[in-house]
Amino acid sequence: MHIRIEPQFERVSRRRGEWLNCRYNAPVPEISRFFGIVIRMFVEIGGPHNAPHFHAYYQDDVGVFAIDPIELLAGRLPRRQRRLVEAWAELHQGELRDDWNTLQEGRSPKPIEPLS
Repeated sequence: MHIRIEPQFERVSRRRGEWLNCRYNAPVPEISRFFGIVIRMFVEIGGPHNAPHFHAYYQDDVGVFAIDPIELLAGRLPRRQRRLVEAWAELHQGELRDDWNTLQEGRSPKPIEPLS
């Protein structure tokens, strides 16, 4: 299945800092969900930063994490949730890379097992 995605970028201000918010005209794939944290990955073909990364959402907080190496690029999460996301990402780094490549080809990513 191929997904047609046209991103729209805008600057947004969150509680602690600013980062690029991306809105898309297609559903944003949810990769995983655990302990109240939702992991999503966006397609950013031609976007401002194409380094492989994913977004982690917890309540009103959002963190953007690089895949290789696993590190927080932007945003924030509470310390406990950040550590859970980093631990999950370390365990599934290969799958995250595969999902990133799949999305960049315009196909739907595969779900990744949650942290348990």
